[in-house]
Amino acid sequence: MACCPPGSLPPLLENDYKPCGEVITTEGLQVYEVGANNKNNNVAVVVFYDIFGFASDGETKVRHICDQLAATLQCRVVLPDYYKGDKWPVDAPLDEKLFAWIQTFPWSKVSPEHAKVLRHLKNAGVAKYSAIGFCWGAWGIFHAAAEESPELPMACGVNCHPSVRIEGFFGSNEVALAKKVRAPQILFPAGNDPDNVKEGGEVLKALESAGVAAETHVFPDMVHGFMTRGDINDANTKRDVADCFARAAAYIQ
Repeated sequence: MACCPPGSLPPLLENDYKPCGEVITTEGLQVYEVGANNKNNNVAVVVFYDIFGFASDGETKVRHICDQLAATLQCRVVLPDYYKGDKWPVDAPLDEKLFAWIQTFPWSKVSPEHAKVLRHLKNAGVAKYSAIGFCWGAWGIFHAAAEESPELPMACGVNCHPSVRIEGFFGSNEVALAKKVRAPQILFPAGNDPDNVKEGGEVLKALESAGVAAETHVFPDMVHGFMTRGDINDANTKRDVADCFARAAAYIQ
C-alpha cells in the first residue's frame, strides 16, 4: 500500500510567486494566514497540506491556493504547519521511507495542533470553518470531521486527490474512518486514485451510511497531485485545476 499511487506528480516549485498572507504563531504553532481583513473574515477555511508540508514562500503551490481561496470567498484562510517544520523532501522518492515517515504523524499527534488552530479562529471571531486538503490532507480532514471539537465544528470538507488510505498505516482502514465522519464531504480524485474514493466506491458508501452528505467528482485525465503539483502550462491541467478550484469554492460557499 502506498500514500500516493504510482505515477503521482512530484512537487512543482513556484519560486516566482509571492504569497499575500503572513506567517503567525499561535500557541507555538506556525500558521500561514491570509484574508484576516476580508469582509467575510468570520468564516474560515483551514487548509491541510500534502506531504511536502508548510512550504516556504514560493516553494510549492499551496500558499498560492490559500491566497486564491481568500480572494474568491472573501474569507479568512489558514494553513497550519501540522508537521511542525518537517516535510517530505521535494527531491526524495515516494518509497518505503515515505511510509515510515508518515507514520510519525498519527492523528493523536496532529489533533492537538489542529485544536490550536480552531482556538485561534474562535478567538478571532470565526463562527464556522470549512476545510480543504490535498493527498495526506484529506486523511487529516476525515479525522478532524470525526472528532467532536469544543472549539468549532467543521461545516464541510473538500478532499483533492485524497489519500485517506493512509489510515491503513495506523492499524485501521479508510472505510472504518469514513464511518466516523460527521461533516459533509466532497472528493475530487484523479484518474489514478483508488476506485473506493470514486462514484460507488466503499469510502463514499461508508460516508453515506454514517448519514453524511457525500459527493465525488473524478478528474480522469489527471494524476494524483494535480491541484498542488500540476503544471498549468499544460492545457488539460490548467482546465482541470480551474474546474476543481471552482467546484471547491462553490462547495465551501
